[in-house]
Amino acid sequence: MLRPFFMHPALNRAIIVKHHLRRNELEAFDQTRTSATKVLMPIDHDHLRAGVEVTPMVGPGGAGVGFRGRF
Repeated sequence: MLRPFFMHPALNRAIIVKHHLRRNELEAFDQTRTSATKVLMPIDHDHLRAGVEVTPMVGPGGAGVGFRGRF
C-alpha cells in the first residue's frame, strides 16, 4: 500500500493548483504577485459538482491567508 503524501488526511483528498490572480484578488495579498497556490477542498468527495471550499496559500515570506470562499 502506498503511503499518503501529506500527514493530514484532508490534504490527501484536496486539489492543489497554481492560480493566476485576477485584479480583484490582488488586494488580498500584501505583496505584488501574479499567481498564488490554491487548495480546493471538495465538499463531497464522491460528487465534485457539490462544490469546493477554496483557500489561497502564500509561500515563505508572504502574506497570511486572506480569505476563504465556497464555490
